[in-house]
Amino acid sequence: MWITTGRGRDGYQTLRETFGGTLLLAIEVLVAADLLRTIAVEPTLQNVGILGLIVAIRTFLSFSLEIEIDGVPPWRRALTSGPERMAAAAVRARDRTAASAAEDG
Repeated sequence: MWITTGRGRDGYQTLRETFGGTLLLAIEVLVAADLLRTIAVEPTLQNVGILGLIVAIRTFLSFSLEIEIDGVPPWRRALTSGPERMAAAAVRARDRTAASAAEDG
């Protein structure tokens, strides 16, 4: 049924955007947790250097994930965070469902 109605593609896109937004939010939380841990435990030069490397790697992963989700680099569109991305995906899914219900009914 999804193949004939085309809803499978919409569902996949919604799942992809929501999951990507969740991953982006998780990366942001992990960066904040590492920052707090470095400051609270022992702010040595070595720990700060390791934190910088971890943040750089996670920033690269975030950019890669955003490009994968949107198909455009993050600096070519408005800046949004993980929660905003998840909310936007939910709104699009609701609109698609409403449009499909209107077509069916």
